[in-house]
Amino acid sequence: MPGVRRVWIIGALAVLVGCGEPGRGVVRDDTAKSPPPSTGAETPARSEVPKSFELSEPARRALDAKLSISPPGTKGWKPESNQMVIEAEKMDRALLALRESLASTQVIASYKEGSFDVKSDWKIRDERTFSIQYFSPDSGPQQNLLKGDGKRRVELAFGEWRNLPPYGGALKAGDESLDKLPLTIVRRMASPFRSGEPFWGPLIRALARGEAGYALNSESQVVQVQGKERKIIRYIAERSKPTKASVEIVVDVQRSVPLTVRASETRPDGGEDRVMWTAKWSFQGGKHQDSDFVVPTKP
Repeated sequence: MPGVRRVWIIGALAVLVGCGEPGRGVVRDDTAKSPPPSTGAETPARSEVPKSFELSEPARRALDAKLSISPPGTKGWKPESNQMVIEAEKMDRALLALRESLASTQVIASYKEGSFDVKSDWKIRDERTFSIQYFSPDSGPQQNLLKGDGKRRVELAFGEWRNLPPYGGALKAGDESLDKLPLTIVRRMASPFRSGEPFWGPLIRALARGEAGYALNSESQVVQVQGKERKIIRYIAERSKPTKASVEIVVDVQRSVPLTVRASETRPDGGEDRVMWTAKWSFQGGKHQDSDFVVPTKP
């Protein structure tokens, strides 16, 4: 069908093929078949030790392809200007509305102090019960962990545990800072769980206003997931000064979850900080153990 990308089906897994970039997202949508939530003995959290890498020239070209943001209007993307800020604002609430969901994520980063390629999980039972593993260039190649057990939430970041604000209330105003996005965007993505502060809405609003010299465009295309047409949106923002920088966010419109995020910025020394985050989402339910969400008694 013209204008519609196909999806390869592997068992029950629906893969969004041709989302426009390498490192594309994956969506598994069979919530109706979900068994009840399971409990049981503690299982180790899935996470990999980040791999720093010294690259051959062919491997470097492959890495560049993964971290590079394709120009607007390529790889099947068409202009999409309708309600782009409104669509972004749905994302923060959609993440908090998830139930028994899993995002298997990958982060590839190349920055002044080094580089890493790592996989880890976001386990979400509900807005108060979650275990979010993440690696962020601003904290270097060490695992960070954000956890909530329904009563309180804590975070392991920069090598130290800390208590987080109590649950409650509506989403706050959120941080609209665009400073050093390649180094901080992976950490800030979890803000709705960390503090009740939205991230995606404020970010897209700031980009749409032209803050920090950015110009924002949005594009869309239709893919097929399990035989059904599904729309995805790509936000792409670029600037040429004071430093050259780009941001790309690919979103599944039906679920309002991020599939792929890329950010790059040229440093004053002429080098470049770059990061890619991508997720394979599953909404099956019944996959998490109660022990996944246990928080330390005294962080």
